[in-house]
Amino acid sequence: MVLSFLLFLGACLPQQTLTPPGVESLAPIYTLRLEGPLQESWASILRRAEEEATLARAEVFVLELDTPGGEIELMKRLGQRLDLIGKEMETVCLVRHQALSAGSYLAMACDQIMMRPGASIGAAMPIQVGPGGIMPELDDDVQEKMNSAFRAEFRSWAELHGRDTRIAEAFVDNGIELKRVSLRGERQVVSGQEFQDLLRKGESPKFLETICASGELLTLTTEQALEFGYCDSVAEDLASVLSILALSDRPLHRVQANWSESLVQFIGSWSWLLMLASAFFVVLAFNMPGLGAPELAAAITMGIFLFHGYLVGLAEWTEVLLVVGGLLLLAVEVFVMPGTIFSGAIGGVMLLAGLLLAMQDFVFPEGTIQEGAFRDNLLTLLGVFLVAPCLAVFTVRKLVKTRVGSFLTTSPSDDFGGPIPSEASNSGTQLAELVGKEGICRTSLRPAGTVLLQGEPFDAVSTGDFLESGSPVCVVGKKGPSLLVQAK
Repeated sequence: MVLSFLLFLGACLPQQTLTPPGVESLAPIYTLRLEGPLQESWASILRRAEEEATLARAEVFVLELDTPGGEIELMKRLGQRLDLIGKEMETVCLVRHQALSAGSYLAMACDQIMMRPGASIGAAMPIQVGPGGIMPELDDDVQEKMNSAFRAEFRSWAELHGRDTRIAEAFVDNGIELKRVSLRGERQVVSGQEFQDLLRKGESPKFLETICASGELLTLTTEQALEFGYCDSVAEDLASVLSILALSDRPLHRVQANWSESLVQFIGSWSWLLMLASAFFVVLAFNMPGLGAPELAAAITMGIFLFHGYLVGLAEWTEVLLVVGGLLLLAVEVFVMPGTIFSGAIGGVMLLAGLLLAMQDFVFPEGTIQEGAFRDNLLTLLGVFLVAPCLAVFTVRKLVKTRVGSFLTTSPSDDFGGPIPSEASNSGTQLAELVGKEGICRTSLRPAGTVLLQGEPFDAVSTGDFLESGSPVCVVGKKGPSLLVQAK
């Protein structure tokens, strides 16, 4: 809670404002510079920029962009955020060096596109990347399905802002051929198929040049973008943009990343490590009773994971409540009503659902892009819950062999450590004959562990109470291969 409060304070820190004297009454211009591959922190910065600019009644938002692209789902979230900003004020994108791949999508989401001399825009063919950066082999039908969805995304932005949809589709699909022709004295851009259709109709289009050959992705220079309507003006820098817009006299507010957003940037795409660490500490806590350190570490890492999701626009209170509720039900299953299964099953489903939803901005996937993201998130989640128990048990088994660790941990043979070693067998004694016998807990029972009866260790399960090591117990029955005991 303290960490979340500090991060919230960081998000509220004032940002740099460049306000010349005497212009306070004019509507401010908000500007944000984003450079490098798409990052999760950009979603948080853009959301805060929208809130601040709307509150300040800004009329223009300038995005200075220089990116080679990035992850598809993140691209869509950033584009949607720019569209929301565009509903409140005019949006202008200044392409400083490149707006390639997903970067061209963000530029097209703005009302105006301006480019520096020597800049470039385009080359946005979608590439499916699986967990660990592995690029899976996709058959032609799946690739075409993905390309079709991507073409529709780019075409919609082009239609919204009155740009040539053929150019937008050629950014995405290397199967599209574009030609420039002269038809009835007017220069036009047509696709290869449209050119053939004109010839079949008896038209006489005069071929001028090939803009993009089949098999190539379209990338436009500043001059080409200006010619084809994908650059509204050429601007050297932000001052030039304001001069072109006749807004040089307006107060300028630069939105900059605060330290909580820098934390999001630091975490980046490795947020799954926080989830792995939290699961690891939860499992570890079962073997280190009474310390509180593993529980605290689990709470902190899970809190950072969920807060990271909130900042990038993925996790809301729904996800938080699902995760917390799931953990509480799992605790009830382990400590209050062991063996009932019902609360544990419901808790497990709630926990998995909350974590999965905190990794994506949709509930049920729609389309190829979301289906791929859902599959990757599900595989990541399952991998975490398979690896975390193994790491925790391995750690406990190593730790218990040390002098300090033997006092901090219970025997790894109970709960998660597998069968009891040979010396802990019943030595031929029938379990049923031990009913009514008294002994002590060899390890803590939560509710499973081991007890000592007549000097011999036995697997045991308590009737529900949490029993510390050394507590006197009485055998009241048997449960499978284990004794059922209760506090004496």
